Amino acid sequence: MHWLHTIHTHLHNILFKTIPKADSYIKNGFQLIDKLKRLYITGEYKLISLNVISLFTNVPIDIVVDCVNEQWNFISKECSLPKNEFLGAIRFVLDSTFFSFDNKIYKQSFGTLMGSPLLPVIADLVMRRLKTVSLISLNLDTLFYYRYVDDICTAVSPSKIEILLQQFNSFHPRLQFTTEIRETK
Repeated sequence: MHWLHTIHTHLHNILFKTIPKADSYIKNGFQLIDKLKRLYITGEYKLISLNVISLFTNVPIDIVVDCVNEQWNFISKECSLPKNEFLGAIRFVLDSTFFSFDNKIYKQSFGTLMGSPLLPVIADLVMRRLKTVSLISLNLDTLFYYRYVDDICTAVSPSKIEILLQQFNSFHPRLQFTTEIRETK
C-alpha cells in the first residue's frame, strides 16, 4: 500500500503549501507560553483549555471534504486536477482506512488512518470550521483564541465556559471535548 501513502503525501503537500495558516495557529507550546506572557487576564475572564478526545480517529470525512471545497480558491493555484477530481481523491484516501492486525485485514469504521501525512492538515481544517461555527453562533467574546492541533487555549467569562463547552461538543457527535480551567495570577 505504498502507493496509497504516496497519494496521502501528495495531497498533504498541496494542502499544506496552498492553504494559509489560521489566525489561531500556534507552532508549539513555547510559542503559546510566549504569547500568554504578554497578556494580562482580569478576573472577568478565566483561562481555559479545551481538548478533543481522539481527534484523528474521529475526523468526520464529510466535514473534511466541505472544508477542502471551501479552500479551493487557494488550492487551485497549485493543483492541476479539477476540483471534483481533487475532492474525489481526498474522499478516496480518507475512506481507505485498512489496517492489519494479527494477520487479519480490517477497515476502520470511522475517522482517518493513523499515520497518514494528510492527518494534521485535515484536522486543522476541521478545527478551523469548529471555531468559526461555534464562536459565531454564540457571539462569544474571547480575550484570545490559540490552537495547537486539537488543543485550544482561550479566555472567556466564567459564566460562558459551560456554554462554550456545550457548543463545541454539539458541533459533531464524534468530536467531543474536555476542558480545564486555569487559575490566573
